[in-house]
Amino acid sequence: MTTTIKSVADLPDWFKEKKYTKPSNAVEWYREIRKRQYGMDAIHYMMSNPNITHHHASEMCAILHAPIGDGWPFFWMNQYNYPVEDMSKMELMYLAACFDDDESKKAHAGYVELIKQYRIEMTEPRSMVFSRKYTEMLTSFLDKYSEENSMDELLYPTLDDTSISHLYLSYGRALKGYPLIIDTQYDDQTILGYVQLWLTERRKENGEKAAKRPFTQNDFDDWAYFKIREVADLDTWARANDVKILDKVMAAAIWPSAGDGVSPIDMLRTTSRKKVKEIFQIDICARLYGQLVLEIGENFLGE
Repeated sequence: MTTTIKSVADLPDWFKEKKYTKPSNAVEWYREIRKRQYGMDAIHYMMSNPNITHHHASEMCAILHAPIGDGWPFFWMNQYNYPVEDMSKMELMYLAACFDDDESKKAHAGYVELIKQYRIEMTEPRSMVFSRKYTEMLTSFLDKYSEENSMDELLYPTLDDTSISHLYLSYGRALKGYPLIIDTQYDDQTILGYVQLWLTERRKENGEKAAKRPFTQNDFDDWAYFKIREVADLDTWARANDVKILDKVMAAAIWPSAGDGVSPIDMLRTTSRKKVKEIFQIDICARLYGQLVLEIGENFLGE
């Protein structure tokens, strides 16, 4: 049976005793965001699993409110890639594995054999006349895998499963990545213009909202002002423990000294909860993690 909390005095002791000090820099904010995103996702999974009780979820929630050391593994994310980077051998192998239909697999195998024979042809001393074997192989390949067989179809990674996050199995890593062909013979203006066009179209197809800039201190100040950590902690605790906290109680507890012209309950309902939903996401963690890698270095966590 759901319990309703109707008074600030009835809120959990950990909240009344906790001091929400303002993070002093981007690294501290990353830890605050990642810790809660990880915990909220875990509790959401537990609550959606019929074999897991509220007791287990509340235990998980208690862990989130305990001091968490800097070395906890979930602070690390597989996000060491750069915004623009040459393709690695591992990524090339990943792309080769993206052929997921039998026809494409056969075509890939035939192409590998064709390349092998071509290299043999080029190493043997002869004029620029290919052997009959290679000519027949090439003719057969072109006849079998022409445009009608979709060999000119654009290739996007097809193993992009959100459950695949291992370094050697995920081409997209924490952020989605795509293989591109850039002809460097064009001028910079043309290349950059077409990259921007490609990016716009790709985000549109994926339904992604483009981030216009990196995170700044203004973002961090905004998060602190709207108390997203406090709101997330209380809402998560309530869900894990089958408790309902009245909005007026939560607003009074989080903003006990709201100034004139400020309505804590309106702020909670219209802005803070919206930001909690937006910020405590894996994509935000990945973006902030990647930004810190670029700005500070791979060891910004101090490990």
